[in-house]
Amino acid sequence: MTQKNTNHDKEIDLIISEDNMKAWLMLHTREGKLLSSNRADLVKEIGATLRSSGIHYGIHSDLLTKTLTNGTPYLIAEGLPAVDGQDAEVKMIALMPSKPEVIEAGVDSQYEMDLIQKVKEGDWLGERINPTLGTAGVDLAGRAIPARPGISYPLHYERSTVLEELSADRLNLRARKSGAVFYRGDVVGVYNYMEVTGNIDYSTGNIDYNGALTVKGTVEDNYSIAADRDIEILGEYGVGGADEIVSRDGSIYIRGGIAGKGRAVIRCRKNLYVKYLSDVTVECEGNVYIGFYAMNAKIKAKQVFVDSARGKIVGGSVEAAVRVEVAELGNRSETHTSVHLDGFHRHTLF
Repeated sequence: MTQKNTNHDKEIDLIISEDNMKAWLMLHTREGKLLSSNRADLVKEIGATLRSSGIHYGIHSDLLTKTLTNGTPYLIAEGLPAVDGQDAEVKMIALMPSKPEVIEAGVDSQYEMDLIQKVKEGDWLGERINPTLGTAGVDLAGRAIPARPGISYPLHYERSTVLEELSADRLNLRARKSGAVFYRGDVVGVYNYMEVTGNIDYSTGNIDYNGALTVKGTVEDNYSIAADRDIEILGEYGVGGADEIVSRDGSIYIRGGIAGKGRAVIRCRKNLYVKYLSDVTVECEGNVYIGFYAMNAKIKAKQVFVDSARGKIVGGSVEAAVRVEVAELGNRSETHTSVHLDGFHRHTLF
């Protein structure tokens, strides 16, 4: 740090930092004046030098009672630095990753994931720990040094479904209603949510819902479901010859797979996650993730992934905009399997 000498007296030399926060004393006097018993006059001279140099705060008076030697710099005064405020800290509820877990165990192989994250009214969704103002400092002249206040950050949330709750030092976000948590960009909100504990059949009829939908059982043959948001069908044995399963603006997870009997149609705006596909038509604007195999399925999507190391696509057709990943394509019996990628045209590469 750059320093300045404010006194060039042969006996007392005072050095002050450029920011006026520290001062050092260096003595060049007779040894007799340094003795504790003879130091009264020296102490007065040092005090006068400090005052004439504008130093009034943070003086280490106890230094003058200790052993002093010539030519040694001593920190004689020290200001109080300002402490800047803490910036706001934002914490938000984390959604479980939409990544299925493939569990290969023979006939009991599973394809597990949690697509819909449910909350109850009043549940915590996020918070902002408010910024602090900081603490002002003081320089050697006794002048206040302002502190930088902490920076605040906005909380992004859907006001119709998320409630602000103010406490002493933070702003909490809580669900206004029970439902399913979502993020639209960095905006958190709560969708409407419906759970069907059994099957979609004659007892429920077809369902078209303006939110997220969980079916604990299956969708029986000839029945259909549609929802604005995510759909999960959790029945262990999957879905058979359902009519349609449609998510207008979300993803679909079918835990047990689907054997569509040549009539079932699945449509979704985002991704499809399914244990297996057989004799079914799939149209997704996002990606299709298949746990183990697709047989005689018509698939149209951005990308198609068969997750198992022994995964297969046999028969049917695949139209993908970007990529298809699978361990085995077609089979030895020469079942016709069609794969078309829009990402490149083979004849232009050779």
